[in-house]
Order: sequence, then C-alpha cells, then structure tokens
Amino acid sequence: MQRRFACVLVLIAAAVSYLSPPSAAQQHSNAGKVSFAPAITLPTGGSFPSGIASGDFNNDGVPDLTVVNFSNGVITVALGKGNGRFDPWVWSPATCSPGLVVVGRFDGKNLDAVVNDDAYLNPLVMLGAGDGYFPNTASLSSDNNYVGGFAVGDFDDDHNDDLAAVVQLSP
Repeated sequence: MQRRFACVLVLIAAAVSYLSPPSAAQQHSNAGKVSFAPAITLPTGGSFPSGIASGDFNNDGVPDLTVVNFSNGVITVALGKGNGRFDPWVWSPATCSPGLVVVGRFDGKNLDAVVNDDAYLNPLVMLGAGDGYFPNTASLSSDNNYVGGFAVGDFDDDHNDDLAAVVQLSP
C-alpha cells in the first residue's frame, strides 16, 4: 500500500502581548510572553518541502514566501496579498535537489534565491525575474563539498548582498 502525504505550510503570526498600562508586577509577569494568531495552512504544491525563505519577489512591498522542494527539484513562490493570504504557488525548476534556500539581491535587480543541492553538492544562484519566477540559474562551486547552510549580508560594506556558506569538507 502506497502512502501519500500532503505537504502543507503552516503560517503562525506572532504578536507580543501587552496589557494596557501594566503595573510593575504585571510588567515582570508579562515579560517575554508571546501570543499567536490562528495558523493559516497552505498546500505547498510541491513534494518534500525542505527549505523556506521570505522576501519581496515581485517588488510590491508585500512579503512573499518561497519553498524549495527536494524530491521534485523545484522552487515555488507564493506572492503575498498583504492580508496574511497568498496567491497560488508559481513553480520554477531548480534543476537540482534543493534542501536549503536563502534570498538576496545578488545581481542588484530583483530578489534572487540561492539553493544548495543535496544530490550534487554545488549550490545554485537562481536569478529572480521580479514576478516570482527564477528563469536563469548559475552554479557556484563548493569543490564538491556539502553546503549545510547559508547567510546573506553586506559583509564587505559595499552596499551589495554577499553570500556566506557553511561547507562540510570531504576527507
């Protein structure tokens, strides 16, 4: 008997809870408490979702979501509507088996994605088109070592996004 699993993304919005105006005793007892809105569940549209990131992929000022799907080698984007809801997922082939995703503006234009490749090891830069799709990719060399994590930041203070990677060196 073959099992089928539904892949879903569960969004939980957090809000810091404060009482108005708190007494000194209440301030201490409420410090660090967080409450969550009801979860929103979205089918991911892919199989075996393995990484998630957020960013503004269509340059409208509203956060969007991207999910990489390991077993079918795609990256999907759900464009945000600004009310906690999202448009249907749009798919772009990742031409690999992605396990992780980070986003940044690496070409200085639209938001791009970088994914690791759990099957072939070398990461891919997926250049965003500004509409949620990633039509162009470029391979980065990890010297055939496994990339276990990424970070994006302006590490050299040139006002451009840079990429850092954690690499497990082969013996």
